[in-house]
Amino acid sequence: MTLSLLCLLVACHCHPRHRLRWLIGAGAMTGLALLTKGPALILLPGGALLMLWSFFAHPTMPMPIQTRLRRAGLAGLGWVGAALAVVVVCWPALWVTPHLALERYVEKILWEGGNAYTSAQFFFGQPVTDPGPLFYPVVLLFRLTPVALVGLLLLPLALRLPSRSGERTHGAMLAAFVLLWLAVMTTGSKKFDRYLLPIWPSLLILAAIGWAAFLRWLVTRGRGWVAVSVLLAGAVIAPVIEYFPSYLSYYNPLAGGGAYAQRVLLVGWGEGTDQVAAYVRNHPACNRGPILATDAQLLRPLVAVPVIEADELDLGKDKDTASCVVFGLPSIQRNVYPDVYAQLQPRVPLHRVTRHGIDYALIYQVPRPWEHPVAAEFGGFLWLHGVTITRQTETLTVTPSWEVRQPPPEDYAVFLHLLNAYGHTVAQVDISPGGGGPPSSRWQPGQQMAVPLPVALPSGLPGGSYRLLMGLYHQRSGERVALTAGTPAPPSWDGTHAVLLDTITLP
Repeated sequence: MTLSLLCLLVACHCHPRHRLRWLIGAGAMTGLALLTKGPALILLPGGALLMLWSFFAHPTMPMPIQTRLRRAGLAGLGWVGAALAVVVVCWPALWVTPHLALERYVEKILWEGGNAYTSAQFFFGQPVTDPGPLFYPVVLLFRLTPVALVGLLLLPLALRLPSRSGERTHGAMLAAFVLLWLAVMTTGSKKFDRYLLPIWPSLLILAAIGWAAFLRWLVTRGRGWVAVSVLLAGAVIAPVIEYFPSYLSYYNPLAGGGAYAQRVLLVGWGEGTDQVAAYVRNHPACNRGPILATDAQLLRPLVAVPVIEADELDLGKDKDTASCVVFGLPSIQRNVYPDVYAQLQPRVPLHRVTRHGIDYALIYQVPRPWEHPVAAEFGGFLWLHGVTITRQTETLTVTPSWEVRQPPPEDYAVFLHLLNAYGHTVAQVDISPGGGGPPSSRWQPGQQMAVPLPVALPSGLPGGSYRLLMGLYHQRSGERVALTAGTPAPPSWDGTHAVLLDTITLP
């Protein structure tokens, strides 16, 4: 589209003997644009207005209006004819069923442009159907670089200063095309930042015109134009190097960058999926069962474990099989799975996939299964969902389901006390909560731990009812870790900061 516009500009202002070749070039580019994307149809009225404007505004010798209109019409026919020729040659469906191909082409444009996005958009912190007329100005603010924004602000300077031949006219025509495109895109209910891609080259050309006028102004006054040129070149190159190769994660730092953009605009079209896959492949916690993901079709080809769409997550049901849940940022922004995310939001992510301040994906580990719910928190950093208790002949095995909410500051030990009806301890164990695995100081936030802890039962233990209590204490000092949430057992049973896991009846 940009090449078509530039060829039209040259055709409208070149010598008549060279005009045909430029019109054919513009038509060829227009034809390719029409074959690429339906909205390129905006080029047709835009180009027609451009030619009429050029033929009437061009500073040539006076000629009658009829002559100007005839020349503009002939130029338009040459341009459109070349475009149609390219479309017919490069679209074989037109050779067989032209009416059906054109009908589907128009239906596709009307359906996509006239219908809102099936999933909600996101604008200024809210999922919406139509972001409204402010959407594209906000997109321009976030997506343009500071250099381009300043260049556009300098455009009025190009109107005041002497300019090169045709610079003002060409700039005005490109600006008119940009405004026309914005107006048409704004009328549609479905809006995305990528819909502005066709006007991006024109915006950059306009920014260059503004900077060129400013540098000429500096040259006339001999005021540091060389230094400004060097700084300008550096400012253009710097983000190219900084964001390589993840250019889609660029957002204007003057507007808050990616960290603020994710609170204003829908962010993410699959970026970070490679990092999610690398983490899943290398983390043992994500390889013991299927993965639930909001973008399962993107992640599935990159990992060995099964990937299931996370649209029916139930932590009470799926915790026995699923290992991790991967939640993409667009799903969070658009609130696609509200019930699923409501279960995950209070938890700490096991890992965040972040690029340039944008959290593209959150990876949660699914809690390990438990049979007896406890819901207790120790020290503000370890949450006990519940326990599973099994009994062999002389051993009681307790498997706690832990969730790490903050990094444990040191190593801790867990105590399990089995008390008889008189409150006497008849069996106990003091052991690291990780068993023979990593100590608690090496546990990571978001990690779900479940290590079986055996309690040896003394021989000849009489039958009856027994209380099983548990707590944590500092390995160095022996002081118990405070129970910061949950229901504590009465201190008279087994001291402070202990929780009752279950009442067990032995035969």
